Amino acid sequence: MNIFNFAKRKNISDREIKFLRSIVDKLPVKYSYLRGQLNTDFILGKEKNQLAQKGTYNFTLNSKLEAKYCNKEVPNYFLIKDIYVWNKKRSNYDEVDLQVLEGMLVGYYTPHDWKELDSTRIVIDKVHEKHFQDEEKNELQNIIQNHLKDIESQLDLHDTFKIEIPEGEFYVIKNLGDGNYLAVDTYGKVYGMIHDPYEIDKLFESIADFKAGIVSGLFDIKKYYDRKMSKPS
Repeated sequence: MNIFNFAKRKNISDREIKFLRSIVDKLPVKYSYLRGQLNTDFILGKEKNQLAQKGTYNFTLNSKLEAKYCNKEVPNYFLIKDIYVWNKKRSNYDEVDLQVLEGMLVGYYTPHDWKELDSTRIVIDKVHEKHFQDEEKNELQNIIQNHLKDIESQLDLHDTFKIEIPEGEFYVIKNLGDGNYLAVDTYGKVYGMIHDPYEIDKLFESIADFKAGIVSGLFDIKKYYDRKMSKPS
């Protein structure tokens, strides 16, 4: 999921944001925290997710406002599924799924152009959440095996989630805060993922090298993060 590239607002209009707000307004009250995020200060743009099914879009978010909208009291990553909105052009209901990451609305899916949908005809009778944590924890475990067991207390392996961006698929092993992470790719290489300014920083060629760096003290997670945050943006 690409929420890291920050640029000028593009590919999203006030009307589209208003449309999404209409959907959130129809959802159960427990999702009301999403409504305030649907503004043009926070959502700067959208782009197609080339790694997901056609009709999936990811938002470009204003990193300076993430702390305001981040919500650690909800599951780390999930979809709100089976929202149905009437398609005026096709005379049937289209599904709309919303993507929520760290309590922030980071994208959505619908099979056809949102402009075809009637925001006054929204059905939520079957709405439910789809969670990926167990699935993605298993995928991460297949990559790292038991190699990080001795340093697990310094990491966030149980709260992992998968990030899909043009550079590849990455599994979070440490949440550094404010949308920054340490992650491994499917080959076990370890990266720093810094979103502002955008950087995919390869740190180690293998899980074993990463562990050795931690154990020896040659690599310190906090010092790495502090160094990255001290760089002028």
